[in-house]
Amino acid sequence: MNVQERLKNAAGLVESGEYAEATSELTWLWNHMLEENKAFGGVRSSYVVSWMKRLAELDQEAHQTFKALRDKLTPRLEPGSTDYAPIMDWFTLSNKLLEDHSTIGSWVDGLLASENEPFELRIMKGTILSWLTNQGRWADAGRILEPGTIFVARARLRIEEEKHNDQHDEDMRQRLVDMQLMELVRTHASYLAANRDDEAWEVADLLLGHFDKSQACTAIQEIARIAGVFSAKHDQMVRDRMTNDSDD
Repeated sequence: MNVQERLKNAAGLVESGEYAEATSELTWLWNHMLEENKAFGGVRSSYVVSWMKRLAELDQEAHQTFKALRDKLTPRLEPGSTDYAPIMDWFTLSNKLLEDHSTIGSWVDGLLASENEPFELRIMKGTILSWLTNQGRWADAGRILEPGTIFVARARLRIEEEKHNDQHDEDMRQRLVDMQLMELVRTHASYLAANRDDEAWEVADLLLGHFDKSQACTAIQEIARIAGVFSAKHDQMVRDRMTNDSDD
């Protein structure tokens, strides 16, 4: 069987309750599917892991097998190595499959405590930032954001806008815009939580200038409340928008 056939077979085995066979098939897919095609990386970390998680919730032996897969990996690089695929695998299994946030948290804390930025943090910063904000650790996220984040964000928005203009699928275009919006809103809240106010409000200005003002304003307020950084300045931002809308 090829990978597509094995994917279909694994899902069928889970649904039919053949848990031991499903465990074997999903383990094979996790370990070997990239040997057939590196492009399966996204499928492996999403579709395959989602079925592994579903099976692990149904069968304790499957859970132990998949946990052993994670435990064989190590969340650190050997000296001189730049192959971070095992770390990404470790993080994916810990986060998406096992939801072992305590273990991830201990690892992240070790990276943040390093005097010099570890290579693991540098190459996985986007993934770690997302995990930190999902765990409510907004200040930690804000502290590791690069000083030049706003400049990079402006450049990315210009590039992505050109791509969006060529995107014929309106639903896909809107999803990409929404993803950009939320990424920057989270950046705004993270900066505020880390007391980097000037950078935070520079991001807010970028949001209000680039996206639909009503949508951006609402998103900024909602995430600021979730992050516990909502202030009178956010209220003033709304009043200013309403005033500008009435002037128009």
